[in-house]
Amino acid sequence: MSKRFLKVVDFFIYSIFPSFFDNIGAERGAGEWYTQRMKDRDLFLPSKVGQVLLAVSRGRDMTKLDIKNATELSMSTVLSAVETLRKRELLTVGTRTVVTGGKPHSVINVAENVAVYGVSYKARGLTAVSIDLRGLGIASAFLEVSEPADPLIAVEKVLSDLRQRSPKPIALTLAMNGTKVEEVASILGEKYGIPCFLTTNTAVTAYRALWEYGEAPICVIGVGNRVKCAYLSEGCRLIDVGALPCPVMGTREGSRYEDVLSVGKVRERLGAKDFRDVYAALQDRRRVCANGTEYITWLSRSVAALADTTALYLAPRRTYLFGEYVTQDLFEKIRAESTLADTLRQAPAERSDFAYGAALHALLQGVLNG
Repeated sequence: MSKRFLKVVDFFIYSIFPSFFDNIGAERGAGEWYTQRMKDRDLFLPSKVGQVLLAVSRGRDMTKLDIKNATELSMSTVLSAVETLRKRELLTVGTRTVVTGGKPHSVINVAENVAVYGVSYKARGLTAVSIDLRGLGIASAFLEVSEPADPLIAVEKVLSDLRQRSPKPIALTLAMNGTKVEEVASILGEKYGIPCFLTTNTAVTAYRALWEYGEAPICVIGVGNRVKCAYLSEGCRLIDVGALPCPVMGTREGSRYEDVLSVGKVRERLGAKDFRDVYAALQDRRRVCANGTEYITWLSRSVAALADTTALYLAPRRTYLFGEYVTQDLFEKIRAESTLADTLRQAPAERSDFAYGAALHALLQGVLNG
């Protein structure tokens, strides 16, 4: 599908439904994500060293006994993990004097001069965010750029700006699409000598939701130029369900509107548990709508059906919707059509949200699960 066609579709959508989409692009509390520590709930991490680091990141001046109680690991495992993390310069070990005059206690904290980076491309702009080992924001940088012909130059430029105000990164995630981004991730990983991951804005939204909610599994559905779906398992492993043709990208014939998704087709394909090449196959059924109101109704039903079906087969604790078309009005309509009223949530979708989610991805996959 050509970029010119997508621009025409966007113009058509905003022209027909100007009031419906008038909240798109408004700032939606992006700053809250920068200062929010992860919810203190059980998070399954395969790595015992990662479990210890997570426990220390949730507190201050932790003793080894505090860590043992928080992780339910044996003391020998805690001692080994602390020593490993100290050698990796991810923890600091100090002493605290006992008021009663007893033997000083060792106190353990995460290192303060450590950062992980996240970079996201969205709406003709690169955003980079650095966070510490607690998931708290350090700095951010932005570079306005159209889809770059050479993404390496653009990414290195925004990272250079971020590096001036942040410690050197120990992990990096790029939330970007394109033909050259795999090469970019490889080059940057070698340059910095760190793990460099490549993922999507949908995927990093799942990690950001995990940070807010604190429990997996989580399902995330993004509604933009495509309907994208990602699933984050209890072990923080991501399943990229993929991208469906977006319902809002219908065509106009006279006074009629056509929806490229239908409820029945979504259930048929996902019900078969066959996610391969699902997306082109969904275009063979179109529902013709008489007017814009009916179009929005079927858009809501289609996205709700996708949410319900993924919930049935993937069983997430919560499902999050996000995207440039997911206004509060549309979210409420989808929620009314869905059976997931109690577990359906709306996630913010500003540039900084995606970059912060990318940094959280780097923290979880490159450090806590590393």
